[in-house]
Amino acid sequence: SEKMSKALTIIYALQSSLDFERGGEIAENLYRLYEYTREQILIDNKNGEAVGILVAISSLEDIREAWVEIRSIL
Repeated sequence: SEKMSKALTIIYALQSSLDFERGGEIAENLYRLYEYTREQILIDNKNGEAVGILVAISSLEDIREAWVEIRSIL
């Protein structure tokens, strides 16, 4: 429960940090992805499952890897 709460807080922070004016379609897509992950956490927490959470984690890992690649270019 504590870890789920922390994960939801992090996702909310990611959503809140998006700049829709400057980010345009990318910001909108990230918002939808973050919302999807938030929903999966809530659903899986309610049902006592982890399938949706694992899919959400995989999606977020893809984004993290993209940021790591961007950082290595800079």
